[in-house]
Amino acid sequence: MTLIARGVFDGHPIFIADLLLSTEGKSRKIFDLPVIDDINSLLPETADRSVVGMHQKLLLLNERLTVAWAGNFEYAKQICLRLSKERSITPLRLNYLLSKVPLWKRNEVALLGVISVPSKIRPDLVFMDYFQTPNVDIAKSETLSECYVAGSGAARFIEWTDQMKYPTWKNAATLGSHEKKDVFGVSAAAVFTGNEAATGGNILEWFGGGFEVATFRSGRLTKIGNILHTFWQARPIAGGYSFRLIPKVLKTDYVDDVLVLQTFEYEMSREGEKITASKRNHVYRTYPPLLSKNRDFRLVRGELPSLQHEWLCCYITVYDNAGRTQVLGRTYGGDTPFRMNISPDQLMLSFRKDFIPDIDADIRSKLDDNV
Repeated sequence: MTLIARGVFDGHPIFIADLLLSTEGKSRKIFDLPVIDDINSLLPETADRSVVGMHQKLLLLNERLTVAWAGNFEYAKQICLRLSKERSITPLRLNYLLSKVPLWKRNEVALLGVISVPSKIRPDLVFMDYFQTPNVDIAKSETLSECYVAGSGAARFIEWTDQMKYPTWKNAATLGSHEKKDVFGVSAAAVFTGNEAATGGNILEWFGGGFEVATFRSGRLTKIGNILHTFWQARPIAGGYSFRLIPKVLKTDYVDDVLVLQTFEYEMSREGEKITASKRNHVYRTYPPLLSKNRDFRLVRGELPSLQHEWLCCYITVYDNAGRTQVLGRTYGGDTPFRMNISPDQLMLSFRKDFIPDIDADIRSKLDDNV
């Protein structure tokens, strides 16, 4: 019960995987997801599973081998440990190693991945051999080619990525193909995270909790971090929309190979013309790779990640006058138009002057025909 996917966007491979671990039966264990607290208490009585944890499922095993896994946690760990020891693995060797895994274990684990081999003649050229186990399905997507997906979130993955058939980033026409695949990967993470924050419905399909994305950079697959997720509501008013920023953000970072998900919640209060923002809850959650021997939080060696970011994701729920909704994702990279600065005694939010007018115009141009 999970989600792993691999596709090709504009000629470049992209991997996406969730973090959620679940098991059969009900549990009273209190478990907080980054955007949903005490998730097991919120599950309906009819739910036949419960959430037991979160873990990285997208593994950069070595410089050549990237693997995403779905299925039985312990069996996946055993298989990936064996594969990680192969420093010069080939597709033939990979098939041989998998054939040595007992069939009953193989049937409980789905794998998809890529073997990257640099050219001996041209170091800047990398040959990629994609692979997937027989229990991974090929999927038809409007936005991705050569798309393979596994896990309980497979159908939802296609629905959500196809929400992105319109470019969700500014000045898309000026981006090179290498930049576009990074923006697409970040935008996918924004759509998935936003859907979970807005509805939580994907948890009932037993995938989510958080999402990792890897794209091809500098000759190997690299995970994308330093992403700030923000969540918005837009309602129609005369001549446009009014906007509300939900007072909760999620930040994705990596420290070495440890995934750090940072949840920051705040409260807004008004006294006359003065608006004050104050911190309500600030939590860091860490998720090491599947094969990590050190389960301790290794950020003690350095500073905690801040809310400064390279990527800004805006997930906007747009309401019409009848209460119906559609969603719009907006992704910014580099010098983003939104800032959050935290000090011990205050929180400062700032926007670039054209930020809200741009989003307002975007909604009207893309959604007004249907909202």
